[in-house]
Amino acid sequence: MPSAHSCGSRGGEGSRIIFLDCDGVLCCNRTALIELDKLQRLTSVVKRTGACIVLSTDWRRFPAFKSTLVEALSRMGLKVVGSTPLMASQRAAAGRATPVVSWAAIDDRPLLAEKGGMDLLGHFVQTRWATGLNQAAEEALLEVLLGPQPRSIPKTPVPVPLPTTSKQREESRAMSTPWTWETVLKACISRSMNTMSTVM
Repeated sequence: MPSAHSCGSRGGEGSRIIFLDCDGVLCCNRTALIELDKLQRLTSVVKRTGACIVLSTDWRRFPAFKSTLVEALSRMGLKVVGSTPLMASQRAAAGRATPVVSWAAIDDRPLLAEKGGMDLLGHFVQTRWATGLNQAAEEALLEVLLGPQPRSIPKTPVPVPLPTTSKQREESRAMSTPWTWETVLKACISRSMNTMSTVM
């Protein structure tokens, strides 16, 4: 088994983040089977960029599916550091925060057209259900993570509004994006990416 990838700063330059979907990215079948060739491509991207993985997939909502995904990533030596929107409710980890130098979201859905999607402009790689994380998507992901960032990355974290009443929680679940990507990114920046624990 590969040793767990230690995400965080790469060469002292700061952290990179991948917001990861599963269906249509790592799983392109109806049997919830995570496909090895796609896992290998993701592993290659992480090794080349030093990126941390944050789950944005719907699999994060179901313990059995989430456990399967985290275990598959772990077998490749990849560590999940959080999930969204669930990660927004965590307290910041102790220690000095590592600056985020780049981030990317990969999904088979047309997220740019969804609510809050414009926050992803220049940071989004869309896959196709039939092909998932293929060579073209891998190259696009590397380009986003290693290339110049199209938008400035916020340096000051902001409070993340969390639902407190049952009505607010229900409204939050009904939204396609309970928190904007920009807000979630700021929540990432407010904690140390080196010491963030895996969300289980």
